[in-house]
Amino acid sequence: MGLEYRPAAPLEKRKTRLKCPRVPDRAHAPLLGYVTFLLTGDRFAEEELAAQAAFCLYDWPHDGRYRYPGSRDFAWSLRTTMLAAKVLPDDHPLKRYFRERMEKNLAELRATVTASTSPLHAWGGGGWESSGRKSWPCSTQWSPWQGAWVAAALEWTDRLHGNADARALYEWLAIYFTRAYASVGQSWTAPDGTQVEWRNGHHALAYSFPVATYVPTIVDGDWKPLPDSRRPIESFAEALWWLRVNLDHEFDPGKHPKLPPGPDGVPTLPPEQWRPKGGWSPPPPPADSWIEYSMHWLAVVLEADGTEGGRAVWSAVRPVLERQIAQPALRMTPEPWRR
Repeated sequence: MGLEYRPAAPLEKRKTRLKCPRVPDRAHAPLLGYVTFLLTGDRFAEEELAAQAAFCLYDWPHDGRYRYPGSRDFAWSLRTTMLAAKVLPDDHPLKRYFRERMEKNLAELRATVTASTSPLHAWGGGGWESSGRKSWPCSTQWSPWQGAWVAAALEWTDRLHGNADARALYEWLAIYFTRAYASVGQSWTAPDGTQVEWRNGHHALAYSFPVATYVPTIVDGDWKPLPDSRRPIESFAEALWWLRVNLDHEFDPGKHPKLPPGPDGVPTLPPEQWRPKGGWSPPPPPADSWIEYSMHWLAVVLEADGTEGGRAVWSAVRPVLERQIAQPALRMTPEPWRR
């Protein structure tokens, strides 16, 4: 389930931001219970898997719902519960519950997520500040690498359970990744007249990627988006501009940039007036190690599934995998996934 750190030191005395030790952690959850039960059929392993799956659905105040939909916490919780719902013995008292909760959750999410009008097909509207990362001054951000794991887990869920809601969610979210690689060569005119060209689909795998612009202001000394000022980013070429701008001006909590007074005297600076610090140049694409980490599984799934646009993603990611993983036997490939 993921156990972190040494026994609990007081918060103010910890030297890292890691959680207390021996705290179950859904966001970093390996498949130990599932693999052990699959290989041994042992009753203890069976109960470990059931306990891990139950933990994914029992947490105040979620009442049988997955936490943080669209995140890695959600991806691993879905993966664990749907596997338990598939492989636990039919007479296990929790097997039916896992399947019912999985189906209910996915139906609810399909009704909201697939109705989204996000042009990029990013899951959710993102946030301008995020735990463990610097804040962005004029764009919200989401984590595509977590979205990749969500998409792969959804496809696996449909593959094992024939779940139409998981399938619809997978197809909706997969568009973000297939469109990122299909959009190479497209351009966008920035507010200062710069022609920004989207040249590399790997940029879409950045640790944080822009979703929408917003107008910032300062209220009682705190950085805040003006209400109703968010505007969805329309294309990957446009997103690349905002990625450069926000990386150049990102800030630590409590150390925000100064803003000039607006016409009404309130400090503000619309996103169109922000500029890259050193003139326009695209940020470097993610390192090979990051591409392998975030896209290895989904690239295989997109190709094996025959998802429209998936071949282009696999063609772009495959050379990275070959550079990163010298032993072919250690690479996931589409062939076994098709079986």
